[in-house]
Amino acid sequence: ASGREMNFPGLIGPVDFYRLRELPQVFARVEGWSRTRAILSSPVRSEAALVEYITDGMFGFLGANAQSGRTFSAEEFKPGSVDVVVIGAGFARRHFDGEPPLGKSIEIDGIRHQIVGVMPPGFQVPNRLLAEAWLPIRHTADQQAGRQGLPIAALAELRPGLSLQQAKSELEPFSAGLNEQFGMGPFQELQLVATPILDLLTG
Repeated sequence: ASGREMNFPGLIGPVDFYRLRELPQVFARVEGWSRTRAILSSPVRSEAALVEYITDGMFGFLGANAQSGRTFSAEEFKPGSVDVVVIGAGFARRHFDGEPPLGKSIEIDGIRHQIVGVMPPGFQVPNRLLAEAWLPIRHTADQQAGRQGLPIAALAELRPGLSLQQAKSELEPFSAGLNEQFGMGPFQELQLVATPILDLLTG
């Protein structure tokens, strides 16, 4: 916005993200995440930690599998589904002292979530900060059609054979059209820019 670029993926509205998934001429795949701080409580202790909400194909996009248990099913991304969580190996070690945490529950900001999986040590989405738990992003149909609801940082794979410059030229009219239709508040001047993830993480 206003000619300023963010030095790390900016958060975009739900409609921006879901419309990106409808650009097969540009992207082979689009996934995303959103992060927040929360209080995670087990029977042992409570701690403030980084929690990330992820889209339905994010684990698969990163080639990541649970160390034990599983990642999320498609059903668990639907609004109203049972509250589930995948936790990090460090969190499991600190809170369950070597006991299998699968099937047990933790509270996230006071809401009980069932543990369905544990990720390997050191797993993280492309982000400088390490999260302790992952939750499924759940947008209603109304939220997916607008800019209200949990915003997302998008991670995409270019369609084979497409150059970065070609992607940028495709995104310019795409962004302008969304702004004209949905522009509001901080998203009013949003301009989506395709940037290699390596450049974002290492400079």
